[in-house]
Amino acid sequence: MAGQAVAAMIAAGLEPLEVYPGRGTPWRCRCKRCDREVRPTYGTVKGGGGCLYCGREAAAKRRRIDADYAVGVMRTAGLEPLEAFPSDRSPWRCRCLARGHEVAPHFGTVQTAVKQKGADALGCRLCVAIERGARQKAGMTAKAEAVIREHGWTPLVPYPGALEPWPSLCGVCGQECRPTFAKIQERGQDRCAPCSKQALSMRWLAEESGRAVADLVRSGWEPLGDYPGVHKGWKALHLACGQIRYPRLAEVRAGEVCCSACNGSVRVSDDEAEEFMRSAHFKPLEPYPGSQVPWLCQCLRCGSTVKPRFTTVRKGGGCLACSKVTAAVTRRANFSLQAETEMRAVGLEPLEPCPGTLARWKSRHLACGRVVFPVHHLAKYGRGVCRQCSGSPLVEPHEAVARLTVLGFKSLEPYPGRLQALWRMQCITCDTVVTKALQGAGGCRRCRPFGTNHGLPALVYLLHHPRWGAVKVGITNMGTTRLADHRRDGWLVIRTQYFELGADAYDVEQAVLHRLRNEMGIPPFLDAGQMRYGGATETADADLIAPLKLWSLVCQARDEIDSEAA
Repeated sequence: MAGQAVAAMIAAGLEPLEVYPGRGTPWRCRCKRCDREVRPTYGTVKGGGGCLYCGREAAAKRRRIDADYAVGVMRTAGLEPLEAFPSDRSPWRCRCLARGHEVAPHFGTVQTAVKQKGADALGCRLCVAIERGARQKAGMTAKAEAVIREHGWTPLVPYPGALEPWPSLCGVCGQECRPTFAKIQERGQDRCAPCSKQALSMRWLAEESGRAVADLVRSGWEPLGDYPGVHKGWKALHLACGQIRYPRLAEVRAGEVCCSACNGSVRVSDDEAEEFMRSAHFKPLEPYPGSQVPWLCQCLRCGSTVKPRFTTVRKGGGCLACSKVTAAVTRRANFSLQAETEMRAVGLEPLEPCPGTLARWKSRHLACGRVVFPVHHLAKYGRGVCRQCSGSPLVEPHEAVARLTVLGFKSLEPYPGRLQALWRMQCITCDTVVTKALQGAGGCRRCRPFGTNHGLPALVYLLHHPRWGAVKVGITNMGTTRLADHRRDGWLVIRTQYFELGADAYDVEQAVLHRLRNEMGIPPFLDAGQMRYGGATETADADLIAPLKLWSLVCQARDEIDSEAA
């Protein structure tokens, strides 16, 4: 047995240095290839093993990848190497040929993608995320078009988003409309607004028609046509006299006798009608058209061109424009009297006419005799009548300066006299000059120990979440874990921009958010429950604004701020 073992070891390139110890015991030997001392077992060598060091070198040689082959794989995946091939397990600095930014993928990962997808493989993580988002958006577009067609609409343009107007053809009238997909999906909207109103009107007219016929028959009329409406003439036969007339249902329901042959009314001549209109302060601009037809006239009081009916004027009606002005004057006079009564009820005597419910009203406080300027909207509830009598006197200048010192500022100009007025001040710690009101003021933003320090270098960053379809803009000081925290939640860092001062980064962030919310009308997309590390108010829907479009707003805001500073 020992002789067979020695022969097997020599055949494997190993020279025994001691007596055969047994099949499973390490056996001191010397490798004839590398001249190193090793301790394999006879069982291992018999199973095909040998020198450990020589085995590792052979395995490394088998794993060694040709550099030209590796470069070809990376270029197939859309990446241009920026350095020599390190190894298949090390990050390899490359430039994305599609978007030009630098990435560092592992060769093994890219090689697997190329083997699976061939020339369609992508090695850039951002490109993969954008492609996945495009596929998701294409699926959403197909689903949205299927839903809108189920409700009878024919889209004219591709799907713009759930809240954006979508030009489409109404399935009822065929006219072009601009509904939103959200309303179609949630409310089941299957027609345009004019068609909906018309359908509602037709349903109401069908229900009202039966009641209208019954009321007309009950008043002694026989309808000869379809019901036109409560204020329109309805062709009917008056059973009492046998004459065909056009009564209005509203007048019939009011108990009026709408037949001129039965109520004793005589047709007014053209001259009499014009004379009557002039006596009512109207100047006719066309011949008399009839008592029930609108008559083009000019109001002699206000000069407006109006079209009253002769019957309406004879019943006491007048110019619509004048009636609005008269009603407004009456309302204003009544409000002034009511406001003066309410001011006197709380001990104030007005010294001038009422300026409005939200304006300061010069008055005298009867309790102390002082002239005060309360607001009627608050004073009528007993609030803000007289600050001296209420125990909250005005803040004196020395008290305001003391408050300013507590906040860490010193005054650069005299106290303006009101807590709400802007006051120019300077931080005692960092000498930053700011202008703000004392009421509700806090400490210096550059010196505060929480949040982003405005006196230290900072980054403006742009994030994209492919699965949620969201983008986010924010700021953070250098050396913090803010970006690492967001990466753990699946966010991808798209762009960052360095600022010497956090205050400049804050101004750029606020300018971008103001543009998103106020000018473009894009609301926050995520809620606080989805953002473990905060920042939900700084998110937006990636369907409404693409990541690179949002980054262009960041660059534009920085250019504008730099130009203002210059």
